[in-house]
Amino acid sequence: MFEKRSVVTLAFLLGLSVACGEGAAPVEGAATQSTQAAVLSEWPGPTNTGVPVGNPLQSVPAMTIRVPGTIIEDVEVTGCIQVQANDVIIRRTRIIANERCGIYTGFGEYTGLLIEDVEVDGSQAPSDGQVLVGSSGYTCRRCNLHHGRTGFGLSSNVVVEDSYVHDAQSLSPETHKSAASGHGGGNVVLRHNRMECVANACSSAVSLYGNFAPIDNVLIEGNQLATTGSYCTYGGSLSNKPFPQGSNVRYLDNHFMTTYHPDCGIYGTVAGFEEDVRGNLWQGNVWDDSAEPVCLHNAECGTGRKCGRRGHCVPIP
Repeated sequence: MFEKRSVVTLAFLLGLSVACGEGAAPVEGAATQSTQAAVLSEWPGPTNTGVPVGNPLQSVPAMTIRVPGTIIEDVEVTGCIQVQANDVIIRRTRIIANERCGIYTGFGEYTGLLIEDVEVDGSQAPSDGQVLVGSSGYTCRRCNLHHGRTGFGLSSNVVVEDSYVHDAQSLSPETHKSAASGHGGGNVVLRHNRMECVANACSSAVSLYGNFAPIDNVLIEGNQLATTGSYCTYGGSLSNKPFPQGSNVRYLDNHFMTTYHPDCGIYGTVAGFEEDVRGNLWQGNVWDDSAEPVCLHNAECGTGRKCGRRGHCVPIP
């Protein structure tokens, strides 16, 4: 029976302390099993992401995990979980992120982190530098991230599915914010999430910038995107960045919301995206309230219509 419990939960049952994950025996084969993948039939929101209602949680302090295969589940962590090992699982956990991070994986050192049914609350963060979950080598499913400067950091080898990011926050109202952002790297999948950045100084819902490396191989598929920021998304090819050419960036079947602006963002839907070059693709994206195409070219609008201002199909006079 003990093999089915997490390292943290088992330690508390035995009346032991957990010393940052060190010395704890990993559960054999822990990181090879996933509960469910991308199965939500409705859009992610407050009722179907994060810790399931009624699930009991044991309070534990911040921790650093250094043992491969460690499982953390059914706990409430005050502070940050720093992951410095491969094949770790964190599930059914609430994190009160009163430090600079909620879950921190570094920038490529570790792989195989699985995060499921987790809430990260950044409302008590002490600084503006907070990324709630990031930045590489992780899969996050049915996660609820809120009150952070950035929800998901997207460096490399990241999958985010069925998750909800909302209520962006920073100590300074002028600090730029995004629901998810990457500043170089790739092998990223964002699938069937609700990504919102609604606050002062939001850049966009999903921001891809070639600041530290080129953006390459990013799939943004079947998401709801909303923001009070300049654009709903930045597509990885901005001429003012050190690495201005994004490759294999694909926007497929996303829903652009008009809740805060009729064009999703203040100035439009997308900036810094070069379609049909280097493998970049824009296909099947629609306005959430009408299911009309979010167009980049006339061909997307059908007979008798053209692509008009800021991605809206309009009749040809």
